[in-house]
Amino acid sequence: RFNLSPSIGILYIGFIGTGRSYLVKYLATNSYVPFITVFLNKFMDNKPKDFLIDNSDDIDDSDDIDASDDIDLDTELELLTRMNALTMDMIPEIDRFYITLQFELAKAMSPCIIWIPNIHDLDVNESNYLSLGLLVHYLSRDCERCSTRNILVIAPTHIPQKMDPALIAPNKLNTCIKIRRPIVVEATEPLL
Repeated sequence: RFNLSPSIGILYIGFIGTGRSYLVKYLATNSYVPFITVFLNKFMDNKPKDFLIDNSDDIDDSDDIDASDDIDLDTELELLTRMNALTMDMIPEIDRFYITLQFELAKAMSPCIIWIPNIHDLDVNESNYLSLGLLVHYLSRDCERCSTRNILVIAPTHIPQKMDPALIAPNKLNTCIKIRRPIVVEATEPLL
């Protein structure tokens, strides 16, 4: 006897320009259930860029500054450097918190649809390994008790080779939809 419950996760493979986002916009508009978008590595992609040093306000040697002011500036610079390093170290934890928050929100709002654009960005590398594990956990957890049964996860990619195999399993992204690239004649037919 098989348990034929509906899919909880759909891996949507299609080239850029094949309408992956149009499908989701249609579902969001016509399904009448809450729609949640989870951006993976939302904060990792927003790392602060190195700031430019403007030398136009350099202090002339003739300016009278005592040594204590110089020490204060060095201390302040060291403090700012530590704070920047601390912030950069916290970004992976913020990402994990963001993913957890989105899935908890989905559980509270279920039934709902979760859209995870560019799922291939969550490949197995050291910086986001815990985010991958967290995502796999949320996709597969409590399947026996069906707490995630009313949540449909749709994850598109145009680079299936970068997909982590841990995400493709019966209790995770268990359905695959592959949209082929239209040939030139098919792409121009509606225009004629």
